[in-house]
Amino acid sequence: MPIYYESRLAKIELDDESKELLDEEIAEVTEDELAEQQDRIKRKWSQVEALVGSSKRLRLIAEDLIEHFESRLNAMDGKAMIVCMSRRICVDLYAEIVRLRPDWHSDKDDEGVVKVVMTGSDAPCMHTMYIDKPMRGHGLMQAIARVNRVSRTSPAA
Repeated sequence: MPIYYESRLAKIELDDESKELLDEEIAEVTEDELAEQQDRIKRKWSQVEALVGSSKRLRLIAEDLIEHFESRLNAMDGKAMIVCMSRRICVDLYAEIVRLRPDWHSDKDDEGVVKVVMTGSDAPCMHTMYIDKPMRGHGLMQAIARVNRVSRTSPAA
């Protein structure tokens, strides 16, 4: 089964000073750092996480994801997964999606349309994955493999 990639950008609005600072911080976060610099990296990552998880940005992402996923469901039945940068962003994005589609929520595990899953080991069959975090290498390959699985109920390709 072929995998299709579609870029869906959610802009972060920053002034020029913040852009320069963010570029420097991301460069430092993604470089190989010594163990004694880990605390500094964590602090810088939390600043980036705060920008990525802003309520205005999450509102725009939720609107876009809902529109896109509902159109996907018109073409084929199935599931999707949203991968976020942090657990906080996952919870906030869930809240924004439920605000827009209240009938998608249920406190019961076996009811509702959308759930927050806080583990890396759940790997449901799905036809769509939305990724809102930087990924590369092994993590990116695992994400691709999750979407490329064939459902037990569907015929083998």
